[in-house]
Amino acid sequence: YLMILLDKYRQAGLTNIRLQEEKTKAEVTALKDQLSPHFFFNTLNSLSALIRKDQQKESLEFVENLSDIYRYTLDKGNQDFVTVKEELDFITSYFELVSKRFGNAIMIDIDLSNEIRDCQIPTMALQILIENVLKHNQLSESKPVKVQIHSEESILVVKNNCRPKEVQDSNGLGLANLNKRCQMLIGKDILIQQKEDDFIVKLPMLKS
Repeated sequence: YLMILLDKYRQAGLTNIRLQEEKTKAEVTALKDQLSPHFFFNTLNSLSALIRKDQQKESLEFVENLSDIYRYTLDKGNQDFVTVKEELDFITSYFELVSKRFGNAIMIDIDLSNEIRDCQIPTMALQILIENVLKHNQLSESKPVKVQIHSEESILVVKNNCRPKEVQDSNGLGLANLNKRCQMLIGKDILIQQKEDDFIVKLPMLKS
């Protein structure tokens, strides 16, 4: 009788673990889905602006980059993790879209070793951090915003100089969701540092 009770207790424990895993996966998927509509809305606005200006060549290039971006989201969207290299390739296409809209008002500098590029991060994490820079800063070519991406051991660091908007148009959902995903997938929080002239986000990585 005792053995039967112990077996039932073990089975109940395994069921609870499976339910928790399924709940975590569902929450991660929901967090990723919350981000997609906002990104889609912004890219369509940018394309609309190019079309209104009758910039045919730029519009075609924009559509090609947009195609690359959505191919990435279709291929990788169901994955919890991607390599840093995969995310950087995606960011290159994403940044091409941003540059069409803002020109040299925003710049990016990437300094990462091949070893770091093989590490894993949550899917779309860098896009979220770049988009956060766009949301919170005034962008002008006379005072450009510079984004720097480098590493500190097993941490990916995204840093930008601050050109804060007078009126913020963000509810902070992007960073909050990214932090929840890191908690669920990696077991660590992102670290946010707000300094006088710089804004820094430190993103945990998994080594391959």
